[in-house]
Amino acid sequence: MLYTFLPIAKTLSIFVKMKRLISYIIVILGIFPLIGCSTPRISSVNASSPTLLHENENINGEWEGLLTFQEGILSVKDPAFRTLQYRLVLGSSEAQVFAKNTISGVWEEAMPQLFRVSRTGSNAVLQATDSGKDEDGTWVETWIFVLTNRSTEELQVEFVRMVNNIDLPISVPGKVFSYGGSGKFVKLRGR
Repeated sequence: MLYTFLPIAKTLSIFVKMKRLISYIIVILGIFPLIGCSTPRISSVNASSPTLLHENENINGEWEGLLTFQEGILSVKDPAFRTLQYRLVLGSSEAQVFAKNTISGVWEEAMPQLFRVSRTGSNAVLQATDSGKDEDGTWVETWIFVLTNRSTEELQVEFVRMVNNIDLPISVPGKVFSYGGSGKFVKLRGR
């Protein structure tokens, strides 16, 4: 007699578990928008439309600030390189990036003529990738700056640098490394 009720009991048990799982999913879906875990808004508006760029969101011009670096795959242990000064010169589709040499104090351009700008409204991304050869063989390096207006005179800047020494074996420290930093930049002059 007990054997005839086992399939029914298993079916009921599965049903209860499924009902509990569905209630968890409903609760999670209801909470995500409240805690900011929502999907980015997707729009069919043309990104070059002038209505997306407000007058106070113009980031063209010359900006300068300090980036404070966090540890990445290759940690930035030397305190002299934890905070570095950068200058960004932004045009509509191109950019120049300068880093201040901590020893000589001279501004040096990083990846000349390689930075490109992608923007929508108050936000922009500066990106450059380069490749070359040194004593370790071939390297590929990418720099990315993500910018947004804090005000007409201040930007919030996030930076990531990623390097791959593609000829080195994976066992060599420094074959692939990255680090990132963030900071606030002030406008030196408009463009």
